[in-house]
Amino acid sequence: IGFTFVPSQGLTLSGGDQDEAISTLVQLLKERFPNLSENYSITTDAIGGISTATDTGGIVLISGTGSNCKLINPNGSVTGCGGWGHLLGDEGSAYWMSLLAIKIVYDAIDNFKHTPFNICLVKEAMYDYFQKLLDGKLGLPIVCVGSVWNSWDLLKNGFLEVLKEVKQKPMAKNLCKFTMMKLKCSSAVGAASLGARHVGYNLPMNYANNVDIFFEHCFEL
Repeated sequence: IGFTFVPSQGLTLSGGDQDEAISTLVQLLKERFPNLSENYSITTDAIGGISTATDTGGIVLISGTGSNCKLINPNGSVTGCGGWGHLLGDEGSAYWMSLLAIKIVYDAIDNFKHTPFNICLVKEAMYDYFQKLLDGKLGLPIVCVGSVWNSWDLLKNGFLEVLKEVKQKPMAKNLCKFTMMKLKCSSAVGAASLGARHVGYNLPMNYANNVDIFFEHCFEL
């Protein structure tokens, strides 16, 4: 791959305010691409946004998959809130809104919390989404990985008992069948298929030959 030499490269990246990560990235760039640039300026995507719009500072509000807020002063100093990732924060992001909506629906179904809001639209959208998983001849396919599944004879009765209880809940009303299977080949086959699909090519896949079905169950209607 050919590169055009640029005396200084500016990169604005998510997580670009972590000094150790920046130092590691700069070192790797210089080692692997010594003819790419002499200098690197790396900062966050928020700083990149405000630097594109104005040179006098301002506020950047990011609300996409995640969320973040930064105040950039005219002297270049920065303060902010949020940006802690989906485990600790991301309030106001698409992830946070989706998670909150799903949680409200399940809390209402399980009678954990009463909600004053109408949840019908979100609930229907959730059911429609998961219904697509159940439309095939296998019902709900379940790929079982790990040595615990070698003891299926000991697990089966308890597994079915729990699923029968779940089947009584509204969220599982469309679950009529499930099929349990183990892989007969490495999951690297699936990784190769995803890699090919990423560049617009579909590898020929015989999914039936890749798995060993060891249990199927149909629920009574």
